[in-house]
Amino acid sequence: MFLLLQLELLSGCCCKCRGIAGPPSRRAVWSTTTKGDLMVHEPCFSLEAPANTMPCDLMFWRQVPGHLRCVESNSLGLVWGVGWDGTAWVYTGHCGPTSAGQMYEQSDVRSVHVYENQRWNPVTGYT
Repeated sequence: MFLLLQLELLSGCCCKCRGIAGPPSRRAVWSTTTKGDLMVHEPCFSLEAPANTMPCDLMFWRQVPGHLRCVESNSLGLVWGVGWDGTAWVYTGHCGPTSAGQMYEQSDVRSVHVYENQRWNPVTGYT
């Protein structure tokens, strides 16, 4: 939990220094990490020319709330993704109830199974 709060604080400070606030724009580039974190990059107008392409590792990516297996977006600003449980999600940019209907909260469940390295011995049992 402490690391998550530190990451959120660091991300917020970086966004503030770069003048990035509010929900991502329609031009935003969306991606997921291998752990399912949602990342967004806001391209600037000068970078949209084909001659000015930038490698992904040099782009500024900010994290948005949620965890998805994959995410897709289009030029109209529609962003949707598939969660780890197969549920489809649509990003609206809002954090509370809207006039369009009920908002559903996304929750993550992680199951960790720990197995000990035991062996059955007919004379002494498990060792």
